[in-house]
Amino acid sequence: MKNKLILGLIIIIAFTLRCYRLDYKPLHFDEKASLGCAYGIPISGFSIGCSSWNDLGIDKSCLTPKDFLKNNTYYGVYKATLEDNGSIFYFSFLHIWVNVFGGSIFSVRFLSLLFSCLTVLLIYFFVLKISQSSLLGLLSSFILAIHPISIESGQFGRSHAMAGFFALAATYLFYKLIVDKDTSLKNIVIYGLLCGISMLCHYFTMYIFLGHVLYMILKVRNRKLFTVFILGGLIGGAILFTWLFLGGFEALKMLNAVSEGYSAIAFDWKEGDNPYFMPSTIINMFAGVIQTLLPLFGNYMQNLGFRLSQLLFLLIILLFLISYNLFKYKKDIKFNQPLMFLFVMIISYQIWAIVISMLTGYIIYFEPHYSQYLAPYGAVIIAYAIYGGFFQSKKIINYLLIIILIITFLPSVYSIFNNSIYSGEKYENVAKEINDLNTKETTITFSNFDDAFFTSILLENQNINIAIDSKANQTIINK
Repeated sequence: MKNKLILGLIIIIAFTLRCYRLDYKPLHFDEKASLGCAYGIPISGFSIGCSSWNDLGIDKSCLTPKDFLKNNTYYGVYKATLEDNGSIFYFSFLHIWVNVFGGSIFSVRFLSLLFSCLTVLLIYFFVLKISQSSLLGLLSSFILAIHPISIESGQFGRSHAMAGFFALAATYLFYKLIVDKDTSLKNIVIYGLLCGISMLCHYFTMYIFLGHVLYMILKVRNRKLFTVFILGGLIGGAILFTWLFLGGFEALKMLNAVSEGYSAIAFDWKEGDNPYFMPSTIINMFAGVIQTLLPLFGNYMQNLGFRLSQLLFLLIILLFLISYNLFKYKKDIKFNQPLMFLFVMIISYQIWAIVISMLTGYIIYFEPHYSQYLAPYGAVIIAYAIYGGFFQSKKIINYLLIIILIITFLPSVYSIFNNSIYSGEKYENVAKEINDLNTKETTITFSNFDDAFFTSILLENQNINIAIDSKANQTIINK
């Protein structure tokens, strides 16, 4: 009962942190793309010239808010997904969500918040499974609850939080299959389903399953377990390839076109240009590894203007203290095996990012938010280190570890809430003003279709007249 109360308190902390200023920042372009796909509008496709508003049958000559909802169907979501990143499961779920709860900033981000909190809950049961220690489970959940990159994911209207939850759930089933040898058909099928669903939330969760493969190669020598793993993988692969053959290959063509554009940017990259498009040299990829390890262990102070070179020393100290405490587990089989699994999962991402960066020629895959599916494993490693410090190591080392964690976590969490200045979301402000008027004679003039769409989905009166005038510098409300 005590553990349940503590876990409940941790979930409340996680929810509060993710809910704080949830609608504070204006919509990011990726969030606009998500919201667009949920309503059947390919915002990403518009940005790269794959299609246009006219292609959707939306004509500026005679327009009302409800005209933007012509494509608000499952087929519309499917078509829009083909011009985005292929996250068909997430966009389909978001389609239902916004049609029930509306398309506000708070609403679209709240879905991510829920899955982020569910991940905090799930990590407790995962750690309980791998360690048989409720204390370690609670400590892991708490660390993930306050983890900067997890909080950021929970406040971002994209598929990452949902994808991370299903990827962790798949890892839970993997551990149950391989370590507990619970090879029932139900577990095999559920594992495959979770693998497939997570990749249909975001393709990049594939590096989590690369970690599963690496662990199998390194540790498992049982033919039956290999067979079970392959069967589960085939189910997940079948789900992915079914989607690809139903249209997902078209989405991949779009992603390849974008990738070729990034490669061209990397080829002509010069000092001072966008660092995410740096060419894939050994030095740049090493910097990329550092850039992903920092937030993985709670250091997001790049948001505050610190350079990687300035943060590297802090990372080295933190990793040394963690390693010192974990070294005490080297002869404890009960803890040694889970720790090896966790480190394999961390390494799998680095291998994936290095390989794909070398193939494409640029290092955007080392962007921190692509590594966020590893945040739960980073939290567990930190929890193991703190646990070991109190029960197996020298207390002074553990106190130093906790001090360093506080020094990194507090400003990093602060940076999540204060890394941009909010002056009011223009779509919501305009929609509120129009809704307060509550008159059918109102005509709204927008400078472009995008502004008209994102405002229209927030309007109560779907019959208001809308005009598109590229010469308009701002939204004009004519009564």
